[in-house]
Amino acid sequence: MTRRLFPLFRRLAQVALGLVLATGCQENDAYREEVRYPNGSLRMIKTLTGDGVLHGRSVSFYPDGTRQSVSTWDHGRRTGITTLYDSAGTVRDSSRF
Repeated sequence: MTRRLFPLFRRLAQVALGLVLATGCQENDAYREEVRYPNGSLRMIKTLTGDGVLHGRSVSFYPDGTRQSVSTWDHGRRTGITTLYDSAGTVRDSSRF
């Protein structure tokens, strides 16, 4: 029970501090979470299960807003193609999982 509660409390603390915007936060449903840099720019958009496990698409960004990576997750395991970008937005690497 404690292991399930810790991610929930961590998310609530992050939301309270303004570091994360969580939408659709229900215990057993998937929800989207936005993480921001201290300057307010978007750092990451990710989809998680109600238990806080990555599930769905995850996109991360450099501080200037340029896309850094795109990956897909299935209950905490990376699946499909993960693409990494350099700071200019050019594809640097692409791997299939």
